[in-house]
Amino acid sequence: MLAVSDPELAYTAAYDAARKALAAHMRARGFRPTGGPGKHVKTLEYGRALARADLASAIDDLDAMRQLRHGAEYEAVQVTCGDVEGAIATAEGVVAAIHDELG
Repeated sequence: MLAVSDPELAYTAAYDAARKALAAHMRARGFRPTGGPGKHVKTLEYGRALARADLASAIDDLDAMRQLRHGAEYEAVQVTCGDVEGAIATAEGVVAAIHDELG
């Protein structure tokens, strides 16, 4: 429903779920991204550094999501229902992978 009524919010929620899962992994391993500009990028770099095959393409997708989310937030770029569907699938994959590892 939210994907239709407010796709930007739905997209951001999916992005945040995946990003926060990575941040939880970081914290569980004793790391924390520094604040300020670039914090989201640093979190994704951490995800890439995990070198897990099941996360590699998901992190690339998450980086693309970060860029679209930024565009929607600051540059009036439109988010579609299709974008939201892809974002949810990516977020589910990232969250599941992190959950399996941290279990």
